[in-house]
Amino acid sequence: MPNINREWRNLDRLLKALKIESSCPPIKSECPDFVLTQRAAHRIGIELTDFCLPVHPGKQPHQEWQSLKQQIVVRAEQLHADAAGLPLHVRVYFQHGKLSKRDVPRFARELAHAVCACPIPESTEDVPFELLPQWASSIRIRRSPYGDKLWAEDAGGFVAQVTAKQISDKILGKSKREIAASLNVMNYGS
Repeated sequence: MPNINREWRNLDRLLKALKIESSCPPIKSECPDFVLTQRAAHRIGIELTDFCLPVHPGKQPHQEWQSLKQQIVVRAEQLHADAAGLPLHVRVYFQHGKLSKRDVPRFARELAHAVCACPIPESTEDVPFELLPQWASSIRIRRSPYGDKLWAEDAGGFVAQVTAKQISDKILGKSKREIAASLNVMNYGS
């Protein structure tokens, strides 16, 4: 089931990036995802496609790894709040390695424990090494200057190496649907 809000957001980003203007609002369709009318007889069908990098044998998909890290941090934040922890800004840096769903509860407890056991600094500081869980390369904390909570996992530094062939294969894999989409756009409103 597609995420409709994400599709609209991605369409908006695409139209802004390509500077495409429509004479009337885009129409949500199924095949293609959206139909734009630029002039009375000129319609554009837009099909949005998620692309995930192929996974190398023995490696964990990046999206799965990132999701598990996020689950650990969210659960640790809740454990910290349940323990009446102060509002903090916490940034967690994970060591590279596989994660599994089984790791989430234990890693979340270890993260919450490390944060709770650490003196709360006014400025950003690293959790002392002796409190650092084995799976973490660094945990940075500071007292929230605004009374808000902001816990986040590392996400930066990943730049996907995507080849033209990978994109081409993805598009060609959709070719039958694209033919139907083209016919749907040509017949749209007739």
